[in-house]
Amino acid sequence: MEEPENRRFAHPIERQFADVLDADGIPWLYEPRTFVLERDGSGRPTEAITPDFFLPDQNAWVECTVQRPALAGKKRRKIRKLRERYGITIALFEQRDFQRFVDRYGLAFSTTTPSQAPSAMSGPVRSCTRALDVDAATVPATA
Repeated sequence: MEEPENRRFAHPIERQFADVLDADGIPWLYEPRTFVLERDGSGRPTEAITPDFFLPDQNAWVECTVQRPALAGKKRRKIRKLRERYGITIALFEQRDFQRFVDRYGLAFSTTTPSQAPSAMSGPVRSCTRALDVDAATVPATA
């Protein structure tokens, strides 16, 4: 597991997600790889995606986003391209998925933007039991 207090995250929700993984003892890597999706005629990358987390024990990729759903289409398109080109599926956690965790487990996810949030944590993190105990109603659909 990486140490989230020593890591810079692109958004506070990513730090919070790392804290939940740590609370459940789930090993993770933050943005370990960038996948090139498109190249220009000279072979230079023109489009790429860097998933937020890789969970090595589950061999799973996770992307966290709190963008408005109307703006998430570009991200979903990149995730589809990744699956088509590399055979990799990413679990996409969107704002509504984080809200389900808040409602169901009382987790302290804050979906405000960094400029709105005084800190990444809005309260104590509580584990969502064990990863295997999370049911399909809680886990987001893969894109």
